[in-house]
Amino acid sequence: MEINQVTQNYTYQWWRWPLLPFASIIVAMVGSTLMGFFLRGIFWLQEKQGGVDLDSWYHPFALYVIPAGVFGYLYAHIACAMAPRGKVIAGTVMVTILGIVTALAISNYWLSSEKSIKISLLFTIAGFASIISSIVVLVKVDRK
Repeated sequence: MEINQVTQNYTYQWWRWPLLPFASIIVAMVGSTLMGFFLRGIFWLQEKQGGVDLDSWYHPFALYVIPAGVFGYLYAHIACAMAPRGKVIAGTVMVTILGIVTALAISNYWLSSEKSIKISLLFTIAGFASIISSIVVLVKVDRK
């Protein structure tokens, strides 16, 4: 492929840049919501069979941390896939924004007097799961 043809292909895909943040957020929210519904369905079936203790540590952990990890993974994956070029750089910028927003949300949770320590700790673990899973995607994209 000639250089002119490659440059021409990139100029026809300029519209992907403004859609990148919206697509990342929307797909990640839909994916994590679907994972949450799936996990709730599994717990509902287990509860009907009498095999789950809803007061255990696994129930809240699975319902909040696993969808947060799915959110981070899909967020970074869509950011890297949507970028017409500079996929690692675009993903890094989006993951940095996610990290800043997550850090602000976690600090807001801990500083709020209305939230219990258990909920704040769970939210912190979920935030870390989101950031770690998005960094895993960046490493995978960088190795390709």
